Amino acid sequence: MRTGSYGENHRLTLVDRFGVYLSSRNIVSLVRKNKPKRIIDIGCGYNAVVLGRLKSLSQDLTGIDVKINPEVEGIRKIEKIIGNDVAFLEDRSADLIIMNSVLEHLSEPEKILKEIYRILDTKGMLILNVPNWLGKYFLEFSAFRLGLSPSEEMNDHKMYYNKKDIWPLLVKAGFHPKHIKIKYHKLFLNTICYVKK
Repeated sequence: MRTGSYGENHRLTLVDRFGVYLSSRNIVSLVRKNKPKRIIDIGCGYNAVVLGRLKSLSQDLTGIDVKINPEVEGIRKIEKIIGNDVAFLEDRSADLIIMNSVLEHLSEPEKILKEIYRILDTKGMLILNVPNWLGKYFLEFSAFRLGLSPSEEMNDHKMYYNKKDIWPLLVKAGFHPKHIKIKYHKLFLNTICYVKK
């Protein structure tokens, strides 16, 4: 079980910062286009970097993680261990949910995806980013051989997700296939899903 948030106990390396930048670029672009009002970032990281980049685009930002830097301003902070239980979030309380590099750390991903379906408002959207099986090789090489990424993060991974791995989980959670768009990004090392309710 995790005791710290991403970026809490170590400075992000150049590799880490580049990965966060690539993910946040897609999210910021989508938020500019769709203008969701209520945004929840599940597993926002210690410094809630993505939410920080969304402050000028939305006034209702919530970050959830084990610990969030008290110096981060402009977001509602919920400090809680991220597992499969987000029952504390109300039904239809989000227009956009972000899960960036979180699902691979969870032992029961189906449960949290069902909860996300419940939490999303009508026509709400989930942006889900996970490393895939090709990414596994590069992440582990970077962490275990080169020391460019925190090895404790890789040791905490429970699964990697290609398109064929993530699609059935989303459908079982209640999302309809016509609302699921999945592609590879970050040099084909990650799988990103844009899923509408």
